[in-house]
Parts: sequence; structure tokens; C-alpha cells
Amino acid sequence: MKGFQETQGLLFNKIKTTLPSNLSLVDVMSDLLQVSSDSAYRRIRGETPLTLDEIILICNHFKVSFDALTSLQAGTVNFSYNKVEKEADFIRYLTEIRDEMTRISRASEKSITYTAVDIPIFHYFRFPEYFYFKMFYWLRSVAYDPDYLTKKYRVSDVLPEVVDLCKQLSDLYAIVPSTEVWSDSILNSIIKQIIYYWNAGLFESKDDALKLIDGVRKTLEHVQREAEMNMKLLVSGETNNFDKNFQLYYSDIEIGNNFIIVSIGHLKVVYSSFHTFNKMFTTNRDFCDLTEYWTNTLIKQANLISGVAEKLRFQFFKRMYCQLDAAVQTIEKDL
Repeated sequence: MKGFQETQGLLFNKIKTTLPSNLSLVDVMSDLLQVSSDSAYRRIRGETPLTLDEIILICNHFKVSFDALTSLQAGTVNFSYNKVEKEADFIRYLTEIRDEMTRISRASEKSITYTAVDIPIFHYFRFPEYFYFKMFYWLRSVAYDPDYLTKKYRVSDVLPEVVDLCKQLSDLYAIVPSTEVWSDSILNSIIKQIIYYWNAGLFESKDDALKLIDGVRKTLEHVQREAEMNMKLLVSGETNNFDKNFQLYYSDIEIGNNFIIVSIGHLKVVYSSFHTFNKMFTTNRDFCDLTEYWTNTLIKQANLISGVAEKLRFQFFKRMYCQLDAAVQTIEKDL
């Protein structure tokens, strides 16, 4: 095991890379630990060992995995995770993502790489009725929330607080340079869920089902436009002078995992979604490096369809729209 001074130094170095340039590490630590500036300095310099309670407080606040620093055993990775079971959990879930994205967006060096089994969650934040359906489906059909078991999906039921958080998250994602890898199966999950709910009579009306499909279509049209421009757009439609900050790849190879690699300076964090909305994350360096290697290998075999490959990009999105058209026909022909 590394000595406490070296490990403590690594911890503070990781935290420092996530702080906005206008914030002082000493001031942040002093406020968080409720100690004087001199005491914070001594901890940062490694002169005073952090207590276990302080380590837990720091790691939880900055979403840093302490095992990634200690390397107790090769091949062992500890993940932190969040679970979502109730409506209130979704508000917390969105709020935590907003806070994380705010920290990421303020960093001078930042990027996100997303290998996607489903349409990345950040895109359907722009259309809250789409996110609300995923939330509704999760609470009713997976978590069996008693408050949702007797409900049917209705577009107008989306919570105002959810709408507001979704808009904030959409704009925050637009700020961060990102690379995404999609495949032809990107719509499989959402279409199966929509058709299942339609056949089970779980939409309040046909209009609600069709409006949802239109929200998915608008999501695709939005991503297609961003891919054409090589640039993300704010909710307002403005680019905010982003400098070619979006790359989209099409992979012929089936993507087996939703992995998100967040790079903030020298710090890397890997997020993996499981059971749709539950997510776990780690800063374990070996695991992050291995995930990055796997992702880069996938990208090397994929086709870049943002900014270039106009025909390939058009054909890819055309196939997606055809799947949505087929879903509309299934609903329209059902009397």
C-alpha cells in the first residue's frame, strides 16, 4: 500500500483537476471539512493525515473512489452506485447529474466519450416527454412503484421540475466536448417499450403514444443536425460559439455496454448504467484505462458520420426513421 502522504497527495491532485479556476483548493477544503485554512494546508501538503470520516466526506462530495488511489489488490475494482426506485429518486438522480455536469463543464480540460446501447440520456433531456416515458416505464414496470401501478402514460403528466432539470442538463451537455458511438440497434429498447405499452393499454390515449414517438423522432433529428454541424446546440438552438465539440460514430459491431468515460484534466471516471437508470462509477485507474482502450478499439473500427460521410450519415438516420414509421403504423392500424 502507498504511504498516506502519497495517497493523500493523489487524492488532492485528482480533486484539484475538477475545480473551476476561480476556486481555491484550500478554501474548498476548509469549507468542506470545517477546519481553518492552515489546517487545510497541512492536509493538502500531507503533514496531517486525513481521518476516515474526512476521507469519506471528500470522496462522496467529489465522487472519487478511494480504492483507485490505494490499489490494494490488482484486478479488484470498487464501484460507487446510485439506485432509483421512487419518483423522488428521479429528482435526486437528475439533480446529481446536473451537479456533476456543472463541475465537468467548468473544468478547463474536459471530454465525454459515450458508447451507447440506447440513445444517450443527455439527448432526450431536450424532449422531456421522452425522458418522462423512460422514467414512467421504469417506475411502473421495473421498480413497481405503488404510486405508478394504476397510472397510464400521459404526456401532460410530466413534472415541471423534471422539465426544468432536463433543460439545464441539455445545455450543460452541449458545453462539454463529446464523442458518441451508436449502432443500428440504438432504437430497439425504446420501440419495444412503446409497442409493449400500446399493446398492454398503458397509454392514456393514442395521441399520447404518437406524441411520444414524435419526441423520439425530434431527438434523432436534433442529433442528426448536430452531427452535420459537428457541433452541439443549446436548448435555444444557439451554438454559443462551440468549437466542433461533437463527434458521432456509427459502429457495425454490436455495442454491449453503456459506458461513459469522463475526462477532466488527468482525472478519468467511468460510469456504467445497469438496469437502465441505476448507475455505478469508479475512478480506478486500471479499469478506466482498460475501458478507454476498449472504447478506442471500437472507435477505430467504426465510421465517423459527423462532419463527414454525408451519405452514410443520411442512410443511418433514414433507417432509424423507418423504424419509427413502422411503430406509428402499428399504432395507427390498431383500432
